Amino acid sequence: MSLLDIIKGLFTGQPGSDSRQSGNAALVVKPSTISKTSSSLQKIADVESKCPYCGCTLEKRPVRKKKCTNCGNFILVRTRPGDSQKVLVTEQQAAQIQRQWQHRMPEELERDPEYRQMSAKLRVNRGTEPSVEDVCWALPNERSLQHARKRDWGLYRNEKLDMAGVLEYEDRLRDALQMYLEICYLDVNGPTNGGGPRASFDPTQAFIAPGIIWEVRELSDNLGLETAEVKSLFIERGEIVHHSLRLPIAPAKAWDQIELELRVARSRPTKPQ
Repeated sequence: MSLLDIIKGLFTGQPGSDSRQSGNAALVVKPSTISKTSSSLQKIADVESKCPYCGCTLEKRPVRKKKCTNCGNFILVRTRPGDSQKVLVTEQQAAQIQRQWQHRMPEELERDPEYRQMSAKLRVNRGTEPSVEDVCWALPNERSLQHARKRDWGLYRNEKLDMAGVLEYEDRLRDALQMYLEICYLDVNGPTNGGGPRASFDPTQAFIAPGIIWEVRELSDNLGLETAEVKSLFIERGEIVHHSLRLPIAPAKAWDQIELELRVARSRPTKPQ
């Protein structure tokens, strides 16, 4: 489990994604360095399927940021420190929960050399203390550049997955959706590791992770986007990646596979494991 998996698990209550691909190189699994949070912390919000603003009972409990159909306010989903319960909160309550997590996290995170080195680097470059989110974004972003130079596109793709997780945590849902769509496009082209320029992408090894498609489905639904709008975002992002990496399958053709997978995802009642 990567450092970002640990941090994302703390903030969202979700374990690291099982939608990773290793291609031709094994991924390094790191043990968690985060200990359990004290149960004496203030319990923010109730564990109920109600809007934290207007109190109306929700027909379906959201799993991420979603607008209340009754009052129009955005409901946020956070994991409460102390008892690890997922709760529906207001923006103000979400900020309180974040402060509780961050009050504890620095001591634990400072034990991780990777986190410590990146934090110090950002501190020098910016002249200010970086936030946890800043470090969590910078780590996979820097690693993605390193993988790109080595043409390890499977590992590059995995870093994009971590970056999408940070965007989701920050409630930048449209940006997160675009990142997941980019991952889908890479997956259709079959990213590999260490195969040299000609074998960097091999469509015969393509695997579109159901978990990623589910994220696309959920985010597009929460943003109120129709399939045509999701296609437009996919093509737009895909054209940039296609031009940059010269992938074998063009975005328009790749979308046919993604659209088919989305139809399957919409028929599933729960997220695939």
